[in-house]
Amino acid sequence: MVEQPLIQPEHNCQLAAFLGQQPGPIKIRGKEYRLDNIRREGDLGFFADAHTSRAKLIAMQTPSKVIGRPGAESWAIMRLTGKGAIVANFAIWNSRVIELA
Repeated sequence: MVEQPLIQPEHNCQLAAFLGQQPGPIKIRGKEYRLDNIRREGDLGFFADAHTSRAKLIAMQTPSKVIGRPGAESWAIMRLTGKGAIVANFAIWNSRVIELA
């Protein structure tokens, strides 16, 4: 397996900075997700590959606002199969992972 860079150097996002400071999986609702290959895809925004012990998923930055957390960067982790159901929502704020409903 070819090792991919965490993020392409010409782009910047809070998730990449967070993973640079605290490498390893993030835990959301008791499940661990390993995120890598953070990239910007045209005008669509940032995407990342998400992995669990059993599945490969995709994470997408969403335009949502997080109440009480100004400047938070919200993300959705979705399945690659079926209808792309959302598995988890989270935000990065002040170098912390915030679980969203």
